Amino acid sequence: MVEVAMRNHQIRATVTGKDGRGFDDKLQKKAQTYIDKVYEKFNKESIAVVPLQAGLEYNELTNTVGETNQSIDELKKLKRQFVDEVADILGIPSTILHGELADLESAQTVLNKYCLKSLNKKIEDELNAKIIDKTEFVNGTEIKVVGVDKKDIFDLADAVDKLISSGGFNRNEIRKEVDYESIDGGDEFYITKNYEKAAKGGEEVDDETGN
Repeated sequence: MVEVAMRNHQIRATVTGKDGRGFDDKLQKKAQTYIDKVYEKFNKESIAVVPLQAGLEYNELTNTVGETNQSIDELKKLKRQFVDEVADILGIPSTILHGELADLESAQTVLNKYCLKSLNKKIEDELNAKIIDKTEFVNGTEIKVVGVDKKDIFDLADAVDKLISSGGFNRNEIRKEVDYESIDGGDEFYITKNYEKAAKGGEEVDDETGN
């Protein structure tokens, strides 16, 4: 495909000797030198006038009837395919790399969950291993990497309220999940909803008698 692109608008020409003269090594060298000078002038100047060379006839084959330019769309598709393959390996939605706006929010969520989160964890582990010694780490000193994958606590407000009020999790457990430091008293559990035991079939059970 690269060769196809290079052939587009490529200049092809022939040079023949007049009066039936053939090309020996001396005349061939002379002709090539003349052609090089002509095209150097064409390449550098927008308006170029060159002298005709006696004994040489130049015939350009480019831009003749039947010329067809081959499209380079295949190269663009190939580049996009390579980008998509690497993106899939890294867990990056290709729509983000290509600047597509369709399903952008979903693509961003996938990027944060399957790509950035794991990369942040690798960076975090490496920093803790290289900078924090074992004693400090055991005592609770650690480096926490928080990136653009940080959860929005306002989007999670209702779910957090249900988890804490049901007594299933305490506040510090929730804070750890959303990348916030623990607080004093956060390890206590709270139940703000009335939960009662029920027998099979949905009947209420008396806690004292069991009936």
